[in-house]
Amino acid sequence: MELVGRSFIEYVYDAVVRVDNGRRYISPALAEKLQDVLEDFGDNPLHAALSDREFEVMRGIVDGHSLTHIGVVMNVSVKTVSMYRSRILEKLYLDSNAELVKYAMQHNLFGPEQDISYSENGKLRQPYPTTPIEPRACCAITWGQLVQLSHMYPCV
Repeated sequence: MELVGRSFIEYVYDAVVRVDNGRRYISPALAEKLQDVLEDFGDNPLHAALSDREFEVMRGIVDGHSLTHIGVVMNVSVKTVSMYRSRILEKLYLDSNAELVKYAMQHNLFGPEQDISYSENGKLRQPYPTTPIEPRACCAITWGQLVQLSHMYPCV
């Protein structure tokens, strides 16, 4: 059996020698396919694969917000936010929030002018209005959100 001018035995011998020396072996055919994939991959950054909701969650995490806070702001459960976080880490091949923040900084995804935590004058925004909630607005809050808020802002 002849493969591109070399015998099958020569390919096997090269593979055994490389592995025996503690290196990896990739066949020329696979190496060519990997090169094609990497070239295509280089055109789009990993974060381009994130959905809009995943990108929102990523922004909240990078801004330092808790998953609970992000859930309240996005009007979804903490479990949903946690699922989005898991998908983000998986798609970006990351293991932690710290790595996610580092990734965002390296790719200049969020700057102070884009940060949802800061107002135009650069002061930190309050996560919730400091004025009392009107009764009409209160009725729009679900029981789950009310429980989340009570845990975030316990009465003194």
